[in-house]
Amino acid sequence: MKYKEIADTLSLSVKTIEAEMTKTYQELRREIEKYYVFMKSREEKQQKTDKAWNELYARLEQDGLLSQADAPVKQRFMQSVPLRWAAHRCF
Repeated sequence: MKYKEIADTLSLSVKTIEAEMTKTYQELRREIEKYYVFMKSREEKQQKTDKAWNELYARLEQDGLLSQADAPVKQRFMQSVPLRWAAHRCF
């Protein structure tokens, strides 16, 4: 809908509609920015967690403490890392 149509429907001036839409767009931008900052922080924390898990698995393997029975767990974990990263990037 065009601003003129909205103004006519609501019996308001076009300037009022423009002003309200400007406020709405500004609020939307602020909310998106907050969400982006939150997700970026979450992704950085997840990367640190993934790195710690990888270091732990490497150390366990190096020390011979990771049995072959644990290998599928590590494999599933490693396969899920790219999926989680992709999911974080999308949202």
